[in-house]
Amino acid sequence: EISLGLVGSEMCIRDRPNSDLFRNNLTIGANINATDKLTFSANVNINSTGSNNRPSSNRGTNPLEWAYKMPASTNILDLQDYWEPGQEGSQQRSPAPGLANNPYFLANEVNNGFNRDRIFGNLRAKLQLTPEFSLMGRYSLDRYSEKRETKIAPSYTRETNNGAYGIVNLANSEQNIDVLATYSKTLKDFSFSLSGGGNVLYGQSSFISNSSKSSVGLIVPNVYTVSNIKAGALDFNSARTEKALYSAYGMLNLGYKDMIYLDLTARNDWSSTLPQENQSYFYPSASMSLLASEMFDFGRSVSLVKLRGGWAKVGNDADPYQLFPTYNDIGQWGESTRLSKSGTILTPNLKPEEAISWEAGVDLSFFRNRLRFEGTYYQVDNRNQIIRNIPIAGSSGFDRININAGLISSAGWELALGFTPVRTANFNWDINANYTRNRTRLESLSDGIDILRFWSDARGGAWTYVGDEIGDIYDAQVLTVDDPSSPYFGYPIIGGGDLEWQDISAENTRNKVGNYNPDFILGFQNQLSYKNLTLNFTVDWRKGGQFISQTFRYMAEDASTPVSYTHLRAHE
Repeated sequence: EISLGLVGSEMCIRDRPNSDLFRNNLTIGANINATDKLTFSANVNINSTGSNNRPSSNRGTNPLEWAYKMPASTNILDLQDYWEPGQEGSQQRSPAPGLANNPYFLANEVNNGFNRDRIFGNLRAKLQLTPEFSLMGRYSLDRYSEKRETKIAPSYTRETNNGAYGIVNLANSEQNIDVLATYSKTLKDFSFSLSGGGNVLYGQSSFISNSSKSSVGLIVPNVYTVSNIKAGALDFNSARTEKALYSAYGMLNLGYKDMIYLDLTARNDWSSTLPQENQSYFYPSASMSLLASEMFDFGRSVSLVKLRGGWAKVGNDADPYQLFPTYNDIGQWGESTRLSKSGTILTPNLKPEEAISWEAGVDLSFFRNRLRFEGTYYQVDNRNQIIRNIPIAGSSGFDRININAGLISSAGWELALGFTPVRTANFNWDINANYTRNRTRLESLSDGIDILRFWSDARGGAWTYVGDEIGDIYDAQVLTVDDPSSPYFGYPIIGGGDLEWQDISAENTRNKVGNYNPDFILGFQNQLSYKNLTLNFTVDWRKGGQFISQTFRYMAEDASTPVSYTHLRAHE
């Protein structure tokens, strides 16, 4: 017996001037029953995605940034014809030539195109030797290649010579081979299932990049090829990575009278990205659920009372080549090839990450499932998290370090409430709400390091000190007159040749201005069904959590807003 399925789709999106997205999908599936005990199946997905231009969000090439920066006396609609008359293709129209970019020029003449081709799928065979015992083997592949091109026309303010060009080719593949043996048996009141197997994962990736160096550019304007890049101005780079992961695992599922269930798992991985002494790591799990409504009579109004709990340990390896420093090709200096070594201290004795979690919960259902409640409390302790690029003192000869973090703990609640006010043969109305609250704290780090930095700049950023919650936002503190008797008490102190605000760095003052994590997240879902017609709508509420408007910030830095600096920082 053979069955075959084929599904294809095509999509095109255009959401703003000179930007688009094209996507084509083809899915093929087949099943073959070779005998009454042996079956084969195959699934193949082919995907092609591309764009002539993805709008840039980078500072300097983002059209919206320059639209905000236009002088108040400039009517931006007058810039739609973005070439200077008689200089089409070589000089953009701008209220400040050489200093400001025309946003219409950026939207149309700074193009970031890409094309990605991907194929993924699997081949699977299953042999049912007896009604209780089966064997399964599977091969999976996920492979893609992508080409990215950047074309920048002449007169862009950061490229002074005939524009710029760059091309990047990427390739990535992951192969998995896994086998699984399963034995299942039911003996009167008991159900039993035991599985064991293994997996081999092999992944590799590569990229090669060629581009013109900044402010050097092309020989002939508007000719976007690598061969048109000026001599000595070619910036190139390439890399290749490989990774292998071997796994062995087992699962045990026990059930008693459809009332008590116990699930046990165990797994061991061996990773090529970790040092030999730490390549092997083991992680088990256990969970149990009790159907109290099957064990006791709570009356006809109670449909379900389920108690559940679980404990798990999960391991994770590192990215390739995080143990020892290597030299990287960073282009040419004249006719000489340049190599560089990273300024980051790597960790040759890197350990696998470890997350230990437990949870407890209850599921309740009343009145034939018309009123429902689910509640879960959980806690997760993350140890030895691999954290990269932590800043260190330059006196060490390096500027950053990769470490295994000490301990990061998380705890939270997940609650869900559902109600079905109307249920008939043709019409159904379901109302559901869910509530989530989570807190994550940095308990400890490696010796000599007391801060975990997520992002930062010259003024502040988001980082966490040991003992504090993840997600804190810090900023420099404006220096003000602190004498209460002064008539200028609270006024900012200015000085220097440009009469700038004086401030104290965020790290010296620990001037925390907020935390980007919400106090809680609340969701509300409504579903109305009439025969084969269904209507859904969802409302999400995120309470608390601060953020910084980078648009507002950049405009203040460029003096493009009348709002004072102190007012800006207070709102951030």
